[in-house]
Amino acid sequence: MWFFYALAAAVLWGMSYTIYSVLLKSLPTAGMMSLISVGACVVYLTIAMARGELSTTLNIIQQQPRLLLLTGITIMCIATAMFMLFFAMKASNPTVASLVEISYPLFVALFSWLFLKEGQMNIGTFAGALMIMTGIACVFYFNRNIST
Repeated sequence: MWFFYALAAAVLWGMSYTIYSVLLKSLPTAGMMSLISVGACVVYLTIAMARGELSTTLNIIQQQPRLLLLTGITIMCIATAMFMLFFAMKASNPTVASLVEISYPLFVALFSWLFLKEGQMNIGTFAGALMIMTGIACVFYFNRNIST
């Protein structure tokens, strides 16, 4: 089942990136991001409250303050990453930007190894990582003249 969830996420990311490219031509980046974030916040809060997870989450964070710090760091990482992605889309296009951005699994593996001491590489994941790096090199090489 995890595969279909991940595939659905990929489909929805692809659709949203395409829509972002239209919005970025007309709306200021921070304003657009604000509206999207507020909308997402309303959706997430509604779901969390309906499932009774909001109070549980707040109780856990109150008992483990370190989780609040990690949540804050995550928020900053996501917000900054989205800004960088939108700037990349504006300077190139959603296809090229997303083909480079899709390298994030390499950084998931790197940070998991650095911070969590989890080694999740085997020959198959290493081969996939190598293909991703090769793909990024191709995208960069053949699109290096794109800029605005």
